[in-house]
Amino acid sequence: MIGYDSGDLTVLIADPAGFAPTATYWLTFNQLATLIPPKGHSA
Repeated sequence: MIGYDSGDLTVLIADPAGFAPTATYWLTFNQLATLIPPKGHSA
């Protein structure tokens, strides 16, 4: 994450690996949160 827009609640992502057609792209905060995997717990 290299930037954010607090008015739109979006974040600017830098992705040199090529996830998107460009090296940077904007995501909403909710979209960003879905990319964080849940923690697995085992007994």
